[in-house]
Amino acid sequence: MNTPSLGRADDNQYQLQLGDICHIAGSYVTANGYNYCGYQEFQVPRDSRVRVIGIKQTELNRDRFGHGDVYLDLELVDHRNADGTPIRMGNRHAWCLQEVCNPGKEANKELKNA
Repeated sequence: MNTPSLGRADDNQYQLQLGDICHIAGSYVTANGYNYCGYQEFQVPRDSRVRVIGIKQTELNRDRFGHGDVYLDLELVDHRNADGTPIRMGNRHAWCLQEVCNPGKEANKELKNA
């Protein structure tokens, strides 16, 4: 899931970096939806910590906005699948981050590799 940057500067307006620890903003986030890779669906608790493990500049919406969308891959820090492997989430979860959905507030990012 660790996506490449494609060697281009992205429009990462929140200055997220690989390894940053962020927080889930609401109680509506589900990981392993539809039994992804055979893992049981997991309701991610509000304020759970996630580590940014992938940042990828894409071409999607480039014609519309002049630059492509930025995709994030995330990994839960404090929760694991039943077999002990990390629970990972893709781009559709990016807007569930407190640091992204509340951009007017001071960023709550923690130290890398916390």
